[in-house]
Amino acid sequence: MNERLYINDILIELENSSTQFSRTLQVNDLAMLSNRQTNFTKNIKIPKTPNNIMAMDFLNVVGNSSNKPYQKNNVKYFIDNNCIIYNGWAVINQSTENSYEITVYDGNIDFFKTIENKTITDVDVSELDHIKNIDNVVDSFTSTTKNYKYIITDYNGKNTYTDSGTTTTIDINIDYQIPSAKVSYIWDRVFSFTNFTYSGSVFSGDSFTNLYMTYPKPVPTDEPIVTPISSQASSIGSNTTDWFTFSFFLKCFPEPFDTPEADNANGYIRIKQNGSFRLKAEGNYYLNSQPNGSVRYYLFSESNVLKTWGVINGQANESVILGCAVNDKLLLDSPLYFDNSYMGSVTTSLDLIIGYETNFNEALIDFQVKDFVNEIMQRFGLTMFKDKYENHIEFLTLDEILQGENQLDWSDKFQGTYNEKYILNNYGQKNFLKYRYNEENQKFNDGFILVNNVNLKDETTIIESKIYSPDDGKGIGFIGDDKRVYKFWNKEIKDDNTVKYKELTGRYYFLRSEDYVGSSMKIGSEKLNVFQTISNFPIANYDRLSFKEIIYDYYLPIESILDNAKVLLVDFYLKPSDIENFDFKKLIYVKQLGSYYLVNKISNFTNGKITRCELIEVDYQKRIDAPEVIPPSGITITSISISGCSVTLEYTTDAESTTPITIYGFPNSFGTIPPPILEPQYYYNGTTYATGYTNTVTFDVMAGNYYQFQLSIAEFPPTTIYSNIVSGENFGSCTYVPPAPIATYFIITSLQTISVIGNTRKVRVNYISDRTENEVINLSATASLSFVYPVTQTYYLTPSNGFVEVDLPNKFFDTTIPWSIQLSSQGLTSNSMLS
Repeated sequence: MNERLYINDILIELENSSTQFSRTLQVNDLAMLSNRQTNFTKNIKIPKTPNNIMAMDFLNVVGNSSNKPYQKNNVKYFIDNNCIIYNGWAVINQSTENSYEITVYDGNIDFFKTIENKTITDVDVSELDHIKNIDNVVDSFTSTTKNYKYIITDYNGKNTYTDSGTTTTIDINIDYQIPSAKVSYIWDRVFSFTNFTYSGSVFSGDSFTNLYMTYPKPVPTDEPIVTPISSQASSIGSNTTDWFTFSFFLKCFPEPFDTPEADNANGYIRIKQNGSFRLKAEGNYYLNSQPNGSVRYYLFSESNVLKTWGVINGQANESVILGCAVNDKLLLDSPLYFDNSYMGSVTTSLDLIIGYETNFNEALIDFQVKDFVNEIMQRFGLTMFKDKYENHIEFLTLDEILQGENQLDWSDKFQGTYNEKYILNNYGQKNFLKYRYNEENQKFNDGFILVNNVNLKDETTIIESKIYSPDDGKGIGFIGDDKRVYKFWNKEIKDDNTVKYKELTGRYYFLRSEDYVGSSMKIGSEKLNVFQTISNFPIANYDRLSFKEIIYDYYLPIESILDNAKVLLVDFYLKPSDIENFDFKKLIYVKQLGSYYLVNKISNFTNGKITRCELIEVDYQKRIDAPEVIPPSGITITSISISGCSVTLEYTTDAESTTPITIYGFPNSFGTIPPPILEPQYYYNGTTYATGYTNTVTFDVMAGNYYQFQLSIAEFPPTTIYSNIVSGENFGSCTYVPPAPIATYFIITSLQTISVIGNTRKVRVNYISDRTENEVINLSATASLSFVYPVTQTYYLTPSNGFVEVDLPNKFFDTTIPWSIQLSSQGLTSNSMLS
């Protein structure tokens, strides 16, 4: 066996390589539902040859500054042409006198390393950021472009209020409503950040697409986002408006202003757009040495009807928010009468309130991406399968794995059973999946998986979610049938029977959106002093979100498997091709054991040795039927046609579509099987695939022979099903010549300076390859100095373990000029650096 290890695309020299690599494969240990695993190959010892020391940037050499132990080192590992590890991650553990010791991880490692120590803020969910105001809240109800939504429910705040200006009861107070982000949006952002794609049936279902996660705290309302209109110091004066006259009054905006929001051209402030306006006073004036900062306001409608009035005090920097409509009129004065003895001033400011900042990107800084991914995988009972060659992850439920159509038969690899266990140490008789709660000792939305084995410990917790459960559905209800409380405020009753709302933080809830069906309601903001009428809006729904329901939907197969658990350590003789293509998605069948199994772990695979695998027997009695695989009964060649060296066979078979069919063509042996031993080039060996009951296949054979043909199905060992043998046909007249095989590897193994004579440096480039005779080799060499011209050369040397020699210019007799050297042949390239 030819084993090749590359670290950062540099071929590593190995000693006794067949004993060094011990590879463990795993994706999701059924005994550890709380986390996910990855493949690893540990305790690889790399000898300290000159080539390997250079590959490690002279690590452990006195005076070195190698960064290799602290970075990602890419790994590829081949056994013959089987790619065992394609994109691994080498961790250099230590250096000894004679070797470097490394551990190689692959599988899910790239994904988990990318999100390691990252928070949801790091993946950038700034698209969720918005200004909380009544327009954005209402727009979120039906928007198809916003990835957040205000789902109306009881968050334990002040849900309703009475509008002070109209005495209208406002049914929904948005000041105490919380926005929620679409879980699917955050999930997409995670995968965009990691540069991975994903697939899985659960992601198109309503259970995922209609899943939301709350903003973790109340939206702050202490300081709004505003558009400044004007801020001016007061003066004493008189003014007559077109409908109202004051004499000796406090003139708050003595200078004219005109903005898109308001103006004061007519002796009062005219409102030019609907919205919430903040009037603020700051400072003192003095009358007879007595300080006072009072400013009185009157808000009139366009038809001069008084809407509201009041007083704010500049001494206390007081402000008031006024809900205004277009053409409303705002008059300001003082409750005191002034004369010329007035001194000082009060600065009044008028602003249009945009709303309150809702910054998801900042608020989610304490939620780890790893925890978020685990929450989704645990919630849907998912296992992740990383594509070996691409940054793509497929997610499957256990049901999908158990019901998969393709199973593997490992009966012919079976070597014996090491032991059989009946207890999984991480489980108890009652295995809890738990939420967080606002109050201690609550568990009404928890669930548990029962295992009927009295020899297990009484109970244990296998999943502890970081998501909070809403309080139980025993409240009076706010809107709709959901009586749950998603608590973000604690209510404190004060001595005067008023209620103080104390904010809670760090609360993440999952919930769903359901359309409200009922009469129209008033929605508004007591803080912003605005309201409107709505008839369509979303309300909270907790359907299928308790762990009891999650277990029923996604974990019954596990309950069935654990109920009469059989965990076997079984020895198999696995080939490199078995490891190369294994992905844990398929059940395996072992005839000698008479059952189907989940492969929980492949432990310490070493090429050429027996491999021990941990199998979990699949109990289908509770949940699903055993997969039925009906083997084909036969294959028959029904006709043959010949044109030159081209052969067309028609055949019938009851094998399923896409079943591989092997074609054998060999010289006529006059009915003797096997045929006489001849040179390999006189035989034809190919593969086709069944497409139905009646099939045809066309191929070419070598000229100058009489041939017999045979088809076989070898997918159902130990029996190989053969077709009838077609009698020999003469191909003596055709001129077909088979194509040369295509090379699969071409690798520079080392560079040697042979001599330095004058301005010429002769270099030998050693390589290995499976190229065929007389194939062209192209060499290109580029120096690191721009004034040294590159070198190109063509060769026709043929050894599979050979070399080429090239003369490189050696300007100024400097033997330290670095050169980048590349060999290429049959579309394959290999690069190396010469110093």
